[in-house]
Amino acid sequence: MSAEIDAQAWIEVGLKELASNGVGGVRVEILAQRLGVTKGGFYRRFKDRRALLNAVLDEWAQGRISAINRVRDKTEGQAPSE
Repeated sequence: MSAEIDAQAWIEVGLKELASNGVGGVRVEILAQRLGVTKGGFYRRFKDRRALLNAVLDEWAQGRISAINRVRDKTEGQAPSE
């Protein structure tokens, strides 16, 4: 993998780690290892771990909102029993 990893890649691996191991698992060292890079690239994209956690939460929330909207669009006009 390229040594230049963008912020989105860090967020995506952070989401996976969060799902697998909870907030405690979302650590810079672990994510860097998963991405095959050093920690230095992380600090070029995020101020600190808290900034990453906020970005991960934002990404998660947007995904949930999109899923809810898809269901709403598919079921619009249907009775709740349907």
